[in-house]
Amino acid sequence: MVRVAGGRYGWGVQRTENRAIQQATYKPTCWYRYVDDTFVIWPHGLDKHEFLQHINGLHKKIHFTMDIERDGHLPFLDIDIYRKNDGSLGHTVYRKSTHTNLDTVPAKQVPTTT
Repeated sequence: MVRVAGGRYGWGVQRTENRAIQQATYKPTCWYRYVDDTFVIWPHGLDKHEFLQHINGLHKKIHFTMDIERDGHLPFLDIDIYRKNDGSLGHTVYRKSTHTNLDTVPAKQVPTTT
């Protein structure tokens, strides 16, 4: 599993992604995008680094970065996607290590002084 991030999303990014996938020798199993984050399943081993170089070479102003799963886990948006023992994928809510479990109080509930 890989998370790919590209600059501000727009037609240029989408065209670059489509062209990269069409021209690539090895292709991802899935490519799910949400704004500027993309969840990718790459079953081809270390060739994912070659694909990143390929996609970054297609447009001089669009730069993609990549996060690779660690210990079978990959945070994507607010979801921790992980590999189960049987090879399927599972998910839980992802919390950064700095998360405090404190929520902000809506402004209408804050007492006002007069």
